[in-house]
Amino acid sequence: MTSYERFKNLCAAHGYSARQVALKTGVDPATISHWKKGEYTPKYESRKAIAKFFGVTVEYLDEGKTEDEITKERLKMRDEEKALASVAKDASPEQLRMAIAFLKTIMTENE
Repeated sequence: MTSYERFKNLCAAHGYSARQVALKTGVDPATISHWKKGEYTPKYESRKAIAKFFGVTVEYLDEGKTEDEITKERLKMRDEEKALASVAKDASPEQLRMAIAFLKTIMTENE
């Protein structure tokens, strides 16, 4: 399901048209129209306003993730951060430089 389809379902569930939501959130109705046509996805701030209007997260609009899924992901990241910090405290400066270089490489490959 696309983010626009989730938006459309939220509109239907709450009894609003896409235009009404646009006007109530300050999002340009043309933005919604372009979104519907698949020409582009609205900017983060627009999606954030829409998500807030419906009482959902931007992650829900974008990916369909529920609050529980987001919470679980954040907890998992915290555990991974703790494990990384534990390893880093015992690493030499050279090992840390190598790890940072490796992480930068991974991050640029995923962009």
